[in-house]
Amino acid sequence: MTASPALVQQLRAALGDDRVRTSGLELELYSRDASGLGGSAGVVCLPTSTAQVQAVVAAGVEHGVPFVARGSGTGLAGGAVPPEGAIVIVTTKMDRLLSVDVENRSAWVEP
Repeated sequence: MTASPALVQQLRAALGDDRVRTSGLELELYSRDASGLGGSAGVVCLPTSTAQVQAVVAAGVEHGVPFVARGSGTGLAGGAVPPEGAIVIVTTKMDRLLSVDVENRSAWVEP
């Protein structure tokens, strides 16, 4: 089940055309993870910032569409498998190092 044109338009306005995917092949690729379980992505979003993730989630809520966060899709438990028609939020483009605390040996990174 693909996303509604209104939802796709709202997502493209928030992220840009190149960060919202709706082709059949891409929806199929993002409909499963390494677990082998399959779902049904309605639209795939590739945000590059926290603000963009917030915009995607807000659009999903507004349109009554569920979402699932996805990293590289290497999970073996099915955590990135989308429910029917869901927005898949791919976080792999969020790769900034935000801060490093050498003394406490910690770092804040995206996502």
